[in-house]
Amino acid sequence: MLIPPNDRYNLAQMLVPLDDVNTMFYWVAWTGSVEGHLAGRVAPLLRRGTGSRPGRELQKKKKFWKNRYLQDRDAMKRGDWTGIQGIPTQDMAMWESMGPITDRSQERPGATISR
Repeated sequence: MLIPPNDRYNLAQMLVPLDDVNTMFYWVAWTGSVEGHLAGRVAPLLRRGTGSRPGRELQKKKKFWKNRYLQDRDAMKRGDWTGIQGIPTQDMAMWESMGPITDRSQERPGATISR
């Protein structure tokens, strides 16, 4: 998925299924300019997002289901809709809150006829 570019950097996300309940999440950022250092512009987003540090491969997240993604209820009272800091963490909270794939092997879906 490509996130619309802005005046600071470009972003792409890749979600690669590893098995029925695990997914590898890659977040790639780049710029078309050689001016400035991209990591300095993107690193704050990564820290706000997952809590991991750029340049470290396969780190465990610091914000996850059991600690409620460090959700800030006071921020919610002040108007922050989710209370979860950073778009990547908000995305992960949504994905992970759905739980594992539901067993649908016993379902008997019906058919409809369009007239």
